Amino acid sequence: MTTEERAKTLYIGVDVHKDTHTAVGISPFGEKLFELTIGNYQKDFDALSTRIRKVESESLLSPYIGLEDCRGYGERIASALYAHGYPMVHVPPILVDQARKRQTHPEKNDSLDALGVAKVMMHDIDSLPVYSIAESDTTAKYLRELSHDRTFLVEECTRLKNQLHLLLHRIYNTEYRTYFKNPFSPKALEHWLRIRPACEPYVLRALKRKVKRIQQLRVEIRELEADMQEIMDKSGYTLTTASGCGTVLAASIIGEVGDIHRFKSPARMHRLPSCTRKLDSRN
Repeated sequence: MTTEERAKTLYIGVDVHKDTHTAVGISPFGEKLFELTIGNYQKDFDALSTRIRKVESESLLSPYIGLEDCRGYGERIASALYAHGYPMVHVPPILVDQARKRQTHPEKNDSLDALGVAKVMMHDIDSLPVYSIAESDTTAKYLRELSHDRTFLVEECTRLKNQLHLLLHRIYNTEYRTYFKNPFSPKALEHWLRIRPACEPYVLRALKRKVKRIQQLRVEIRELEADMQEIMDKSGYTLTTASGCGTVLAASIIGEVGDIHRFKSPARMHRLPSCTRKLDSRN
């Protein structure tokens, strides 16, 4: 965006929440032109669009909208404003937080957050990823949701394994480690279900409940991974052909990146921590 275009832009920052959204518009000089809090229904989005058009006609500035969250709670408002024809960018919350920390009084509320989004746009508009509705965005959204679901199930499975370790140690002491190389292998879990050791009845029932839940979780995790692979196959993604990149890691990367065309250049693709951490796909 050229300096001349920046001088004619109305920067509108939107702080997104589950039920309400706060929008603040500022001039190219940082002057606050309007503030509006709306609900999460189409009539509210239309009211915001009407307000933006009014300010646009009065100030003779072209609106440009920035949202902190375009794919979670902000997906509905982003789609509605995109349909109204407004150009939009995604403003990472970390940029807003960094700007707030540089303030003398770094207070936090919806109005200040929306204002912070608008100010980040004013200074970094050219480096922010553009929001768009494309098939790749929809695919990425599904893969991201499946990845998050799988992460929750794996975490639950890990907690149950730790609890099962405790129960087995309580019943057999350390001797149970000599029964199986991996006490959580499918064969081992079937064995723990069949055993009738001499212990308190409630301990045995707790053991079998946890074993059954681990087995159930593994079935659900495999189903999620199959869904991931099916979506990637239908969309033509070939990331899994890369060495060391399995279904889970590929789905996480695609889910985080979204539509690759929203980045103006490879240098604009910021590091994605949730994709670089090691994922255990063996659970």
